[in-house]
Amino acid sequence: MRRVLTVLLLIGTLGVVDFASAQTPEELTKACQQGNAVGCFNLGVMYYNGQGVTQDNFKAVEFYQKTCDGQEAMGCFNLGVMYEKGDGVTQDHFKAVELYRQACDGKNARGCTNLGVMYSKGKGVTQDSFKAVELYRKACDGQFGGGCWQLGWMYEQGNSVRQSVARFTSQIASQRQ
Repeated sequence: MRRVLTVLLLIGTLGVVDFASAQTPEELTKACQQGNAVGCFNLGVMYYNGQGVTQDNFKAVEFYQKTCDGQEAMGCFNLGVMYEKGDGVTQDHFKAVELYRQACDGKNARGCTNLGVMYSKGKGVTQDSFKAVELYRKACDGQFGGGCWQLGWMYEQGNSVRQSVARFTSQIASQRQ
């Protein structure tokens, strides 16, 4: 699961950061200081990955927090991953749940998926497979393959839904489109 969360964190950031535009850390810092949440997010990614700056999870957390505070759901998602893993912060599943909820409410399908996983496993919340199914469905509807896969798995297992291999196959197929 730890590997999946890391992959989701990296996948989630790759589509947003445009390093080809040659924004320097200095330019992004200025943008972030002026309240540009995307600039803060890109700085967080740079510090998390050590691209153009020395890798520093503490600084990544700082910039993801500013991004989340600026109502950018992807920042809340990445910060949630860091709290769940304990990267740059003390591991805190309750805080991760709060951040994933903010991300999901902000239409971030990855946030919905990770929140569903937290409900499925009872990490930071009372275990609730029905809530997990609801969140996976929301993530799948948001076109995130990981959410479709999780939902399909619930159907395949018959976990809080009527078991249906056909639904499992359908959900897995939808993530490949």
